[in-house]
Amino acid sequence: MRTAYVVFTEDKQYLLWQTELLLHSIFTRAGISLQDCVVLYTDPEQFDPRRVNDPYQPSPYLSGLLEKTPSTRFHRVENFGRRNWYFKFKGEGAWDNKSYPGLNKWSSLVEAANAGWFEDFDEVVVLEQDLWFSGEFPSLPVGNCCTDNWINSRYSAFEV
Repeated sequence: MRTAYVVFTEDKQYLLWQTELLLHSIFTRAGISLQDCVVLYTDPEQFDPRRVNDPYQPSPYLSGLLEKTPSTRFHRVENFGRRNWYFKFKGEGAWDNKSYPGLNKWSSLVEAANAGWFEDFDEVVVLEQDLWFSGEFPSLPVGNCCTDNWINSRYSAFEV
């Protein structure tokens, strides 16, 4: 069974250094091949009306990451989380009409699946870009599951 380890990130320096650390640790510590990693990325300003005629170009950081990890699959996706079509209820009859970037993680998975980017895989593990691994990737139970995060021991987590 082949598993895709998928992470979503916006093309922002702060998120990209986290993604780079994730890719490094998943390969060097967790024992996962970079060929099984999929990075879904997007333009953080895709729907900014000031950029209507300015086509997106990957940042130098993202371009460098693409070159540094050629076996990792990188796919550009839409930035649905930056659209103002998300509304959440604030209580007392009020609505918050701000964009919600967290929506991208799930909408990008649908986009990637519809594009056939997961056809080589039997299952998908969704990761956060700010994760890093201090040891082998744990075995997962059969079926759907969610993570239980913990704080590593500061003394053993950074040992070489």
